[in-house]
Amino acid sequence: MELGYTKRGDKPVLSLQPGELVYTLHYLGEGSELFWYKGQVYSDQISAGKPDPDPPPPQLNVQVLSLPKYTWWAKITNKAGDVGWTNETHKFGNVDACG
Repeated sequence: MELGYTKRGDKPVLSLQPGELVYTLHYLGEGSELFWYKGQVYSDQISAGKPDPDPPPPQLNVQVLSLPKYTWWAKITNKAGDVGWTNETHKFGNVDACG
């Protein structure tokens, strides 16, 4: 299976064999995850948000065994220019990176 894009966004750079493991580090957004494989990090679309059944259905190219737990933090700046961080983004407006 071909998988993994580098920061340059080139074509897939990994050719994985059945049974090889990649470790998801965290969700990147837009359906992609950052993952680790043999000392390097890559990004690609891997999971659907929950672990897959074991054994997986035959049509799956990748079996997700588990997902990492993480907390999103947002860098905020007030009108005075003070900068801080929060994980309570629901209390603020204009927190979308694309906004």
